[in-house]
Amino acid sequence: MVRNIYFYLPNLDSINTSQEDFLDRLNTYGEAVYKASRGQIAEITLITRRTSHQSRPRVKVFSLNSMLLKRFGSVQKLLRASSNQVTLISGNNFSALLFCLTQRVLIPQIKVQASLHGKLELIMNESGLRGLVKRLFLKALIPRVDSLRLVDASEIDAAINEFGLSRSQLLVAPVPVAMPKSVDLISKERPRTIGFVGRLHQERGVEEWGVICRNVASLEPLSLLHIIGVGPSQDLLVSLLSSSNVKVKFWGHLQQAELENVWREIGVLLVCSKSESYGMASREALIHGVSVVARENSASRLLCDLAPTLVSTYKTIEQASELIIHSLKSDYSATTFENFLHYLRKEQEDYLDRLAHSWLN
Repeated sequence: MVRNIYFYLPNLDSINTSQEDFLDRLNTYGEAVYKASRGQIAEITLITRRTSHQSRPRVKVFSLNSMLLKRFGSVQKLLRASSNQVTLISGNNFSALLFCLTQRVLIPQIKVQASLHGKLELIMNESGLRGLVKRLFLKALIPRVDSLRLVDASEIDAAINEFGLSRSQLLVAPVPVAMPKSVDLISKERPRTIGFVGRLHQERGVEEWGVICRNVASLEPLSLLHIIGVGPSQDLLVSLLSSSNVKVKFWGHLQQAELENVWREIGVLLVCSKSESYGMASREALIHGVSVVARENSASRLLCDLAPTLVSTYKTIEQASELIIHSLKSDYSATTFENFLHYLRKEQEDYLDRLAHSWLN
């Protein structure tokens, strides 16, 4: 018997992704569930507070009351009324996960799945009071889930050691990337621009990004720096780039549909994160015809192995500058990007099928 799928996230404003993009992602999951269940499960139910955004063909929205006790009772009633057994997916690893596990106490047939979307080492070693609270929640709650979703296979052993889960309880399924139909290379001459895509935070290597761009601008003419994202390190970046002779465009946070039109204006994506679990922005760049220069880490090494002519890794600022200049002067074949797009599409289909079956069975 297949299970009905419920995704519990009471506050959509609490996530970094826009609500539109989040609903699109859920719809992608819903399509995978529909396919894997051979049409038996037509949609995923998102349990959340009221949202002004439209639902999707494979996503049904169940609106919550703002009061916790009423919310708990209404969700319990919803789950008990399910025609099949239930998989309840937690939208975060704190209040939402505690809520889901409490529901399972009263309805033991529920399966609860949690997710870790970052490097476990960084999550468990975050400093300050916030980091301490995160660790306490994770250590208390994660060992009690039925399954844990990771985005990187290299995290499996760390998760087993940290939370005492068995290997059969762990699933690797990266966050899906919105796939274009084909790679659109606008012209053979690459724009003399460098791009940043992501949250403007010290974990993303924002300071190093600014230093490298300033160094490149002193060696070669650049027409523009494209910065897509928001975050606490924006003022630092503005200060670093103020002394350079290159124009900077801060786009703020863009939805996927808006970002589609910006990729063609970026000559090379520079990624300065010291540690990454998957490298989503790099993958998005490649399937949109943009080469990548990235600080060497586990994610960038894997990408470099997959697309060695399109991805370069660096260890020093000087090396990064040289690689960017070389990339901006290079002619890339559309076929090379297309090959990566085909590879990533197949890989993503396999991950989504695996994820859907973990929810259904």
